Amino acid sequence: MKNRNLFTIFFFVITQSSLFTISCAKEDDTFCLSGALTKADVSDGTVCYIKLVSENAGQTPDSLYAIDACFTGGKASFSEGGIKKGTYTLSAFIDINGNAPGTASFSPDIWDFVTEFVITIDRDKQLDMDEMYWVAND
Repeated sequence: MKNRNLFTIFFFVITQSSLFTISCAKEDDTFCLSGALTKADVSDGTVCYIKLVSENAGQTPDSLYAIDACFTGGKASFSEGGIKKGTYTLSAFIDINGNAPGTASFSPDIWDFVTEFVITIDRDKQLDMDEMYWVAND
C-alpha cells in the first residue's frame, strides 16, 4: 500500500507539472525571448552579450534590448521579457578575452565568436544557438 501511494503522488506531480509552463517576466502586450547557447571549448565564466536593435538601425547601434549569459560547460542560457512586437536585428558575441565594456553598446573584437541575423518577435520565442551560429571575428 505504501509503494502504491508513492506512485500515485509521483504520477500526480508529473501530470500536474505538465500543465504549467515556465516563462520570463513580461509586461502586457510584450513577449519573451529565451534560449540556450552552445559553443565547445569556451571557458566557464565567459560571457555572451546579445542585443536586439531596430532592423534597419545601421552600424553598431545601441540596443533596444540587451541580454547577457554566462557559459558553464560550453553552454549558457538566457531570457528576456518585455520585448515589443517587431522585427529586430539580433547581434551576439562570445567575449573570449573578457574585455567588453557592457551589454547595451558592445562591439566584438578579434577572436570573439559572433553571430547576427534578423528575428521577428510576435510571440514568446525559444531560440537555441548551437555551434553552427558562431563564427570567429577575425
